[in-house]
Amino acid sequence: MVPTDFTSLIHTWETVYGGQGYLYNAEPPVLGVGDDPRELAMLELAPGAPNPVRTGVLLRYSLGREAHIRLAIFDIAGRKVAVLADGPRAAGDYAVQWDASQVPSGAYLCRLEELRADGDAVGSRQTRKLLVIQ
Repeated sequence: MVPTDFTSLIHTWETVYGGQGYLYNAEPPVLGVGDDPRELAMLELAPGAPNPVRTGVLLRYSLGREAHIRLAIFDIAGRKVAVLADGPRAAGDYAVQWDASQVPSGAYLCRLEELRADGDAVGSRQTRKLLVIQ
């Protein structure tokens, strides 16, 4: 059994990750001068459900136009844990199930981003936080 109290989580963060991590702002972007709101709305990543996650989570996303995308899960240290979708997709709504039963308890980030054909990020990106409790 894995302890899930806050003190144990801090201890794990300090011992396993050396107390280091990355902070991400998963809030929607703020429009700046010259930003096209249609471009910012091209990708939409809904919050995962259920969250906190025990065994699995359903991740829903929408594309406003055809695009090459990647949907991936990262641990709090920024290491890629899983790639759930990678490739060209038509405009529309999608849903992907992530089986989190094989990862340790902790904070994870789900990132949806638009890619060029060579795999480099174009710039449209959304991130959501997930908390896994085993």
